[in-house]
Amino acid sequence: GRLAQPLTFTEEAKLVATTGAVEQFGMAMSISGDTVAVGTILGTRAFVFERSGTIWSESAVLTRTDADPQDRFGRALSVSGNTLAATTQPWTLDGDPRPTVVYERCAGAWLEQARLVSSDGVVGDNFGAAVAVSNDTAVVSAPFHDVPSGFGDEGAAYIFVRDGATWAEQQKLTPAVLITSNHFGQFVDLEGDTLLAGAQDGLPGAVVGPGEAYVLVRSGTTWTEQAILQPSDGMSGQSFGNHGSLSGDTAIVGSQNRSAAYVFVRNGTTWTEQAKLTPKNGVAGDQFGIRVAVSGDTAVVGATGRFGGASQGSAYVFTRVGGVWTEEFQLTASDGGAEDLFGSVSFSGSTAAIGAFNIGAVPGTGAAYVYVFPELAPEPPVAEPDGGCLLPDAGPDAGNAGGPDGASGDVDGAAPDGSTGGDAGIDAMTADSASDATMGAGSDAPMQPMPESGGPEASVDAPSGTGGGPAVLDAGGDGSAAGPNLIGIDSRDRGGCGCRVGSAPERSAGPLWMVLGLLWLARRRS
Repeated sequence: GRLAQPLTFTEEAKLVATTGAVEQFGMAMSISGDTVAVGTILGTRAFVFERSGTIWSESAVLTRTDADPQDRFGRALSVSGNTLAATTQPWTLDGDPRPTVVYERCAGAWLEQARLVSSDGVVGDNFGAAVAVSNDTAVVSAPFHDVPSGFGDEGAAYIFVRDGATWAEQQKLTPAVLITSNHFGQFVDLEGDTLLAGAQDGLPGAVVGPGEAYVLVRSGTTWTEQAILQPSDGMSGQSFGNHGSLSGDTAIVGSQNRSAAYVFVRNGTTWTEQAKLTPKNGVAGDQFGIRVAVSGDTAVVGATGRFGGASQGSAYVFTRVGGVWTEEFQLTASDGGAEDLFGSVSFSGSTAAIGAFNIGAVPGTGAAYVYVFPELAPEPPVAEPDGGCLLPDAGPDAGNAGGPDGASGDVDGAAPDGSTGGDAGIDAMTADSASDATMGAGSDAPMQPMPESGGPEASVDAPSGTGGGPAVLDAGGDGSAAGPNLIGIDSRDRGGCGCRVGSAPERSAGPLWMVLGLLWLARRRS
């Protein structure tokens, strides 16, 4: 919350990817405490940075080696405590839905916990356009989803919940009143039992409406629509609902074509507009409101087209006192220049992380900047669970339940009999242990638990004891992304977390089916 003294800030760090590739690093940003996750537009990786004191370092590079080379992994992401979700999208809208990958942090390493897929996804849904995580709940949007009773592109959002290490779809959400080409799920934000979702082309009867944002709340296991947020001065095509953020009973919704952001507050179950935020030095085309974030009584609004001439970009900080919002100052990158497109904001507690996805010696490389507001209370740290990092018994590639009926999840790759062409289904939902689960895709061999000294299930390219590069998590599990510091995942505990991080750099991590097949043959011969 806001303290009595005036707000100040310091630029604490500039974050860049060690890969240095032209991926437009910084387009997607998410922050939780001392962790920042950064996604790209053009790349196939997501980057994690962590703070120790005032020093930030790249701690992990998350990849999907089993994805199509043209897939966009990390285009949208969200981090909450020790959980991170990164979406995968096809290069074109007419591609098949791709999974959203959930990672869990354990002993400093980010390990794949599940893959989330919609229960009724089809080509062209754009599943994974936006994602948000809060504790044991995740929401993934599909803004081009066609609702069966509608006329097309109404959009949907899918709620997934975690029980132990298993994720299952809890509910598919759509607006109570369906609107053609509404694109519900343009953005999503989640806090506890409240969801905020944008629909940029909303309002019935309008060719292109001003847009709207929906508030949905959960009671027990059921989500219902609580309110529809609309600007008091709405006009056609203003792109209200292009982005939004939620903090307690406060929501902020961007309207980039109007160069504004609107703040709404909740009293009981009623939402009212509290303020319309605009920059003091705003100009046409500044894209103010393209990204927004709120935490307590402070809001940060990005404007990628503003400051220094040609789209250098900036971000504006507003604070609330007694229900009145005031612009405090304007943030710009200390080494910024024309066409940086600075303004992809994320904000939590006393720290903001802002991406400039076109900056770099080679335009399009990208960077992110971290700002600290010492007068604000930091987000309380989230400790790793004492009981250990919970991963599926079938291994980190076990996937998720796939739908509310408990249907089998996905494991990308070939089956133990060598057949290919589809995802091997693992019916792990009804199994008491990994040894009770059975593999599909042409094999009836029971899955056996890994022995104590067991073979690798996945790979982590971690830094050596003398330093080196960041940990690289191979989400595909085939080890192809691993470097000389390959570490096999086995059943040995490290640091008391029970997350099965081994320390055998001489091992290679073969495909999961090979390991399972060898174990089955060994059991047959014994």
